[in-house]
Amino acid sequence: MTKYEAWSLVVQIAGTIVAIIVVLVAVMGERIRQWFSRSDLTLTLREPNFTPTINQVNGWYYLLKVSNSRRTSPAENVRVMMTKVYKKGPNGSWFEQKFRGPIQVSWQWSDTMSQFLTVGPEVNATFVAVLQGTEVNNLCMYGNRFPNNLPPIIMPNDPTRLCFTADSDIDESDEST
Repeated sequence: MTKYEAWSLVVQIAGTIVAIIVVLVAVMGERIRQWFSRSDLTLTLREPNFTPTINQVNGWYYLLKVSNSRRTSPAENVRVMMTKVYKKGPNGSWFEQKFRGPIQVSWQWSDTMSQFLTVGPEVNATFVAVLQGTEVNNLCMYGNRFPNNLPPIIMPNDPTRLCFTADSDIDESDEST
């Protein structure tokens, strides 16, 4: 094999490899872009917030903070989902209360915000409200829609654990309890 033939073969192989890479980028370009510029959602519990409602009823609101540490790539169509409910049994162990879900938690100002948000830095979701004059913890779900087998209230002295995730089009946070 002459020197010319060897270089010709190297150029042909390099051209074939570049062509394959170009085809892969053309076909998988959106997924590659999403993988490199995906958001990083985290879900944390905030301190309870004592606030009057629109009807001037005071209440404690328990909030989850949804934050995205990658401000340059906002998470689109974000929603906070309640995925599991655990109740404490008579023997002290926790058992999962099955319900048809997951169900979406309402945003802090749900009357003025859309159902699916774009999260840059952070936004709050309300998952429980304890209104003044009531003895129960009200679950706050989007549109007040609850599955038939999930009661919308948690009674006092009824130990309950709720599990949540924040989901977007291309990302999901770790489960928070």
